[in-house]
Amino acid sequence: MNTNTQTLSRLRNLGIIAHIDAGKTTLTERLLWKTGEIHRVGEVHDGNATTDFSAIERERGITIGAAAVHAQWAPRDLPLHQLTLIDTPGHIDFAIEVERSLRVLDGAVAVFSAVDGVQPQSETVWRQARRHGVPLIAFVNKMDRIGASFERVLEQLQDKLRARPWALGVPLGSEGDFHGWVDLVDGRVLQWQDAGAATVTAWSEAERAQWQPQRNALVEAVADHDDVLATAWLEGRDIDAATLRAAIRRATLAGAGVPVLAGAAFKDKGIETLLDAVVDYLPSPLDRPAVTAEGEGGDVLLPPDPDGPLAGLLFKITHQQHGALSFVRLYSGTLKVGDNVASSQHPQGRRISRLVRVQADQTQDIGQAVAGDIVAVLGWKDAVSGETLSGRGRPLLLESIQAQPPVLAWRLEPARAADLIRLAQGLASLAQEDPSFRVETDRETGETLAWGMGELHLEVMVERLRSEWKLDIGIGAPRVAYQETPQRAVEGVVGRLVKQTGGQGQFAHVVLDVVPRDDGEVVFNDRIVGGVVPRNFIAAVEK
Repeated sequence: MNTNTQTLSRLRNLGIIAHIDAGKTTLTERLLWKTGEIHRVGEVHDGNATTDFSAIERERGITIGAAAVHAQWAPRDLPLHQLTLIDTPGHIDFAIEVERSLRVLDGAVAVFSAVDGVQPQSETVWRQARRHGVPLIAFVNKMDRIGASFERVLEQLQDKLRARPWALGVPLGSEGDFHGWVDLVDGRVLQWQDAGAATVTAWSEAERAQWQPQRNALVEAVADHDDVLATAWLEGRDIDAATLRAAIRRATLAGAGVPVLAGAAFKDKGIETLLDAVVDYLPSPLDRPAVTAEGEGGDVLLPPDPDGPLAGLLFKITHQQHGALSFVRLYSGTLKVGDNVASSQHPQGRRISRLVRVQADQTQDIGQAVAGDIVAVLGWKDAVSGETLSGRGRPLLLESIQAQPPVLAWRLEPARAADLIRLAQGLASLAQEDPSFRVETDRETGETLAWGMGELHLEVMVERLRSEWKLDIGIGAPRVAYQETPQRAVEGVVGRLVKQTGGQGQFAHVVLDVVPRDDGEVVFNDRIVGGVVPRNFIAAVEK
């Protein structure tokens, strides 16, 4: 195994997905703390969680934008693995954040509340992950709550999600008193203290006799979808932890089943076992199918090779204090500072001025990124979500990101006419970040309309305009421009204008013939002859 291959095999790009309030951000915070990336645990309810860093997220206590963080973890005696985690929103209004994250990630951890089970948005994000072919691990959170049931969640995974869950252990403790985990793969028992520290012991003879039937059931379930394990099982060979772990990994990557673990993130229980499972069962870039790109000579298959042709997808744009950040998933090749690259949306191409690795709202400059990396380019003001970056001599086009059409419109108007330009700039910036947010001007009423995925989505956008762009904005429902259509021809319709404003005053006498048309169009015909009405008045008559 060469150095590049070895490095890629130790990389995990994964998302944390779930229904709102299942505990994604709390779990992400504990993962960062357990891996040593942060030294003080923040809480969502205190407004200081690492990945909920915007003022609106901290005030509302919800995740609005997907945030990327990096960590390192080494299970057992394995070398350190590099983890890139993206904490995604759980509210349906921000489904585009989940969609574009899953578009570029290799795996995901689906979080479920042990009390609430599989909820509506759980089903949505699960379908999104399956549509992108992303292998999954399920983490049953909040096992310390009254009403928690690990078995009920397993049943709902089967019934509601049509999944094939493989419980990798058995939770210990009564309802509301989750304190241990029987590890069926490694044959050990983890006991957590109140502070989250775990005592780990191998099975005693009595425990082996108690838990071996459930381990055998897990082996049989996985063996149904893995020929190597099935052969060993049928031949009566002893299935050690390494053999079972390798079989679970193969079956998970093939989408045959979903490993399920349990924990209580708020109390730091089950975090290490989840980190081990991320490394053990979720794919590296090498485990994913080669992506297909359109080239000048036809389709091109792109395995994750740092020496291959350059191909990267710009999947997210944010505006932070450092400037515009364009997030890129690199599928092939190497991207370096100073490179000039081709862009599917920018005919002149682009130059890499600054390349950074993002840790929530912080950035660290790097010199280059290679296939499998998720990084950001700083400074592109006109970037477009979904554009492909490739080599100047070999332009390529990757599949773009599909956004659902918005469903709700609000009328926006600034309190002062002088703020119209700044309002347009703010709306353009928000629309650049979020493909599911659309701005248009109503041709009939002249109103500025903001389209979004729901009331919460639009509330957040308006709040950002007020806080980030210092705009005083009025909102309302769009007005309807009612129109009348004549049913029959009418001749000699007379309109008169008499207005005395000093001097000679104003007077007009206009005669119109109105005739309906089959196509519904409005056409104005001027039948003035001989210059009876000066030409400069004709436009006013038409209006």
